[in-house]
Amino acid sequence: MGTPTNLLSDSADLYWVHVALLIVCGLLSLISFIVQSLKPAKYGKFARPDVKNPYVTSASETTSLTAVDTSSAADLPAMAAGGTSGSAAPKEEGGFPARLSFFISDFVFVIPVWAVATFVIYDKHQRFADISAALIVYWILWATHFIQRGVIHPLILRYSMRNVGWDIFLPMMPVNALFTFINASFLATTVFPSDYESDPRFAIGIIVFVLGFIINRWADWKLRSLRADGSREYRVPTGGLYEYVSCPNYLGEGLEWTGYLIGVWNWAALVWLLFCLSTFVPRARQNHAFYRHTFPDYPKQRKALIPFVY
Repeated sequence: MGTPTNLLSDSADLYWVHVALLIVCGLLSLISFIVQSLKPAKYGKFARPDVKNPYVTSASETTSLTAVDTSSAADLPAMAAGGTSGSAAPKEEGGFPARLSFFISDFVFVIPVWAVATFVIYDKHQRFADISAALIVYWILWATHFIQRGVIHPLILRYSMRNVGWDIFLPMMPVNALFTFINASFLATTVFPSDYESDPRFAIGIIVFVLGFIINRWADWKLRSLRADGSREYRVPTGGLYEYVSCPNYLGEGLEWTGYLIGVWNWAALVWLLFCLSTFVPRARQNHAFYRHTFPDYPKQRKALIPFVY
C-alpha cells in the first residue's frame, strides 16, 4: 500500500505559494491559541465587557450574561433548578444577526470555495476520468460538515441573543475562506494510490470523522434540549459524554478533523486541525472553569475536553 502524493511540487510557483499559505495558516493557529489562552473570545458567556478574568469566579456574575455563542452550543446550557436565574431576556447591544452570520461565514464563504477550488484545480492537474473514491468521499465529508454548520445549525440552535459582535463575525469569513481554499487545493492535487480504499487510513479516517460528527451533533442536541421550555436559565448537562467532559461538542469536532487528516494525509488538513484546536483547547478549559466556579456541586471527576486526561 502506498502513501498519497501531491502534484503541487510539479509547479514551482504553485508549490511555493502553497508553502507560504501553509506558513500563514500555521501562524494564525499559533496566534489564535495564544490570544484565546490569555483571554476568552468575546462570545457566549464571556462577552460581558465587565468580565476581564477568563474564569468567572462567582455565581452572581452569571445573572446578566449577554452573548450569543458563535462557535458552538457549548456556551448555551441552562442553569440547574435552584441556581441563579438568567431567564430575563438579555439586552441587545447591536452586531450582526447570529443565524445569518453562520450562514454567510460557514456556508457562503466555504461551500462555493470548496466546490470551485477543488474542481478547477483538479481539472488543471488531473483527469476527471481518473477521479478516485477517496477524493470523492473526503470531499463529501468536508462539505457535509459545513452544510450542517452553515445551514442546519443556525436553523435549529436556540440562541441566547439574536446578534453576534462584528469583531467575531467579520474575521470568520476570510479565515474560513483561506482554510477552505488551501484544503481544497491540496485535496485536488493529491494522488491517492489505486488501492487506497483498502488502506487502513482510508477506513479509519472515515470512522473517526463520522464518530466525531455524531458526538458533535449529539452534544449540541443535548444542550438544545435543556432549553426546550424556552428558558434562559443555566443548567448543567448530564448523561453520556457529559459525565466525562464539559465540552463533548468540541471533542466531537476535533475527532472529525483528526479523521479527515488521517484519511487525506496532507499538510493542509494538519494546519486546519491545529487551527480548530487553537479554539477548542483554551475554550474548553475556560468553559470548564466557568462551570466549576458557578456550580459548587459540579462533578469533580469531569474533565474539560478529553475524558480522564484534560
